[in-house]
Amino acid sequence: MGVSETVTGIVAPVLDGLGVELVDVEHRGAVVRVVVDEVGGIGLDRLGEVTQQVSRALDDADPIAGRYTLEVSSPGVERPL
Repeated sequence: MGVSETVTGIVAPVLDGLGVELVDVEHRGAVVRVVVDEVGGIGLDRLGEVTQQVSRALDDADPIAGRYTLEVSSPGVERPL
């Protein structure tokens, strides 16, 4: 199982509990990107809340050896409908 799949398994239940949709998880080099959305779009305050919860879950599970940067973002306007 790759890092993206491992991270997905860790953060999906957290996001479900927050009522947020997991759109994608990417792992490239030292960056883990978690893309999330919710009905009506996700705002900056909500992204901050989600980021704290995702970060806490990843810190507890420690699925990635070494240092990495966590990015939690929305899919943006380019997301296909």
